[in-house]
Amino acid sequence: MKITNETICIFDKNNPTSLQNYAADMEQAKVCLAHAVKSAKESAKSWEEILEGWEKDGAVSIANKNMAVGYIAQYKATDFAIGTWSEFEAAQKTHLIGTIHEITENEWMEMLEVLPPMGWKDYAGFNAFFMSERYTGSFTEMYARKNGKFYSAMVDLSDRETWIPARMNNGEEAI
Repeated sequence: MKITNETICIFDKNNPTSLQNYAADMEQAKVCLAHAVKSAKESAKSWEEILEGWEKDGAVSIANKNMAVGYIAQYKATDFAIGTWSEFEAAQKTHLIGTIHEITENEWMEMLEVLPPMGWKDYAGFNAFFMSERYTGSFTEMYARKNGKFYSAMVDLSDRETWIPARMNNGEEAI
């Protein structure tokens, strides 16, 4: 299947970090949507049963309980939708491009040294680099410094307006 902006897809509106499925037409999309909803409900129920078994046996650690509770909440919070590829991409971008955070110099150095930096140079008055490992698609973390302060944010490599220098030079502040 060739993917275009109008390709029909099914994705979770609450967490559009990945696609659930593609569909050739609206009839197939409705079938895929029903399957996605059913699958999420079944997954939540399975995790509830696993957690119940662990608790009954007295064999649940705090970490495992937190993991199970997180999965249950995630599956119960799904809100699958039928949309186009371009609608999925827009939802994904809105979901992923987050707040700019002020970080410490040590955090900056740790990220600089953990993987080879990508695109390390000056951008609009900031010295910055990107994490070479992508979160998904064209999304990755950007790290920037200026005037002794250090920042990080998830950005879209294909859209310079999401980059820290552009956002901060347009008045957005870090938290």
